[in-house]
Amino acid sequence: MEQQKRILVVDDEQDLCDILLFNLSAAGYQAEAAYSAEEALQRIENSKSANRLPFDLLLLDVMMPDMSGFELARRLKADAPSQPTPIIFLTAKDSEDDTLHGFSLGADDYVTKPFSVREVTARVKAVLGRSQSSADEHVAYEGLQLNVSELVADIAQETAIALDSRQMTLRNYLPQSIIINGNYSLLYSIFRNLMDNAVNYAERGTTVEISATQQSDGWLFCFKDNGVGIPASHQARIFERFYRIDKGRSRDMGGTGLGLSIVKNAVLLHGGTIDVSTPPAGGLAFEFTLRQQ
Repeated sequence: MEQQKRILVVDDEQDLCDILLFNLSAAGYQAEAAYSAEEALQRIENSKSANRLPFDLLLLDVMMPDMSGFELARRLKADAPSQPTPIIFLTAKDSEDDTLHGFSLGADDYVTKPFSVREVTARVKAVLGRSQSSADEHVAYEGLQLNVSELVADIAQETAIALDSRQMTLRNYLPQSIIINGNYSLLYSIFRNLMDNAVNYAERGTTVEISATQQSDGWLFCFKDNGVGIPASHQARIFERFYRIDKGRSRDMGGTGLGLSIVKNAVLLHGGTIDVSTPPAGGLAFEFTLRQQ
């Protein structure tokens, strides 16, 4: 039986910690809380003294009294430079400088408050998946046969309220039981980030379509919408980390400019390629391949 992943939530808001602990535990993680950076350092040290397995992930609030999440991350990085623990920052600070500073300290993701607990849980899965991938030279896919059709159906259900609030329509044309040998968290991050990108940045009333065509060695997916699209001058850069076309709007939406970069990396880790284009009818289309084996 696989060992439960240990997660330490560090935030001075106890109510928020309680909510995160409940949902992370429900998702199958062993979650603990520290209500200050000093308490977090003590918990980490206690784990070492008791010869317990180290924490697999830290959720760090940036704005804490006495010591910030940034300073805590800096100390932890200095203590174990060769074995850094994955970090997700939870913060109301959403300027580009803050985001870049967080990632310079070794953060793996950056979630802006207020956030949905479901979003945090999804990002936890993705970061832990990427962390495991980095531990190996390649992601171990053998035997992990995943039904992408079911995964996308789950995401459609998760985002139904957001789509409805913007009067958007999702048309899911995926065949039943598309099976890919892959990593669940990374595959989830592909489709969830593309969906979130459409919800956040396409026009109200936009239609989103997802389709796939089987190829000799895998599947060619098409994720497109008929919204405002992206100027051709920006399309070559949208997969870059931190790249945001409209920085003001991205901040309003809580975006960090990482979503499409994560999509591209997850596709590449599955042996695929990804391209973006403007369909004849307008909007935006992402075409990407995922190898079946």
